Amino acid sequence: MEKKTIGKFISALRRAKGLTQRELGDMLYVSDKTISRWENDECTPDLNLLPAIADIFGVTCDELLRGEKTFTAQSGAEQPAGDTATSVRGKKQLEAILRRKYSLFRNLSFIPFGLALLGLVVAIICAFAGADDEITWLGFVLAAFLTAVGIICEVCFALNGAMRAEDDWTVYTDEIAAHNAKLMRLAMAAIYANLFIFGLSFPLAVYDNFSAGMFILPGFGLGCVLVLAAYGIYFKCIRTRMINAGMLNFTGEHNKFIARNNRRLLSISLVFGIIYILLIILLIVFTSINNYNPEFFYTELDHGGVYYGMALIADITLSAFIVPVAGTIIYFAIYFAKLRKQKLNK
Repeated sequence: MEKKTIGKFISALRRAKGLTQRELGDMLYVSDKTISRWENDECTPDLNLLPAIADIFGVTCDELLRGEKTFTAQSGAEQPAGDTATSVRGKKQLEAILRRKYSLFRNLSFIPFGLALLGLVVAIICAFAGADDEITWLGFVLAAFLTAVGIICEVCFALNGAMRAEDDWTVYTDEIAAHNAKLMRLAMAAIYANLFIFGLSFPLAVYDNFSAGMFILPGFGLGCVLVLAAYGIYFKCIRTRMINAGMLNFTGEHNKFIARNNRRLLSISLVFGIIYILLIILLIVFTSINNYNPEFFYTELDHGGVYYGMALIADITLSAFIVPVAGTIIYFAIYFAKLRKQKLNK
């Protein structure tokens, strides 16, 4: 008599339901090779997956472990198949899958954050060792490479971690949308961090013999500009497409709040962005003049000449740092004040 096993039972149930190994694997978020190993009794499913397998085939976990269906004591008939989309166990299993996917994504996201931090460290080291222009340039190249790799990794992790409401999970769109929203917040945070480090290190590629640490001041503003651009692309393009695809779901009131917040952000960004761009143009112009014609910054006085070139450049550099910081503080102050007011009104 053939021994009854979990693998043979799963194989029989799968064929009876008309599913391929790949289709079953997609429903359980495992590979078709894993399904094949189960059915060949090379290994057994993870205990966390048993409720999902039971729901798909309309059996109990006990029946899976026994390797055969049992019969009710009253009628002798097989127990009725459960509906995966509406069963409590199906919802619990979906929540378990979402927790595992988010936990894996969160752990993998340490890689892009670590690459951003490493890029910052490299840029700082090269700036302080920047007596040679080639070293400061190398600092920018390395920081740019690390941040680019970090962004690419995070995009790949997000695509793998996001989930669509399809197959047997169509009624759980709210849970899936909440998972995707939480995942996208963390993904965009990692991307923002890498873009900010890229902007922060960019002055190392522009200025010659840039003094140690001074690159941080104008670079901070450029980092804010890149983060703002990424924010706009996400909310105007990526977020909209995910909502249309059913991967994200927000209430009308929430969308109105986001729209008002974005208009406010755009207004503040335009004002402070224009000021920042003008300061950067002045900084580039005055730095170039100072390098090629330093006499331009000499002023003849009765008791001798005064050179004010570096002081002027330092003041503009400091202003290029203060302006985006001030804009950021003003924006978040207004944002949290409006958010608090909205919660109080509720």
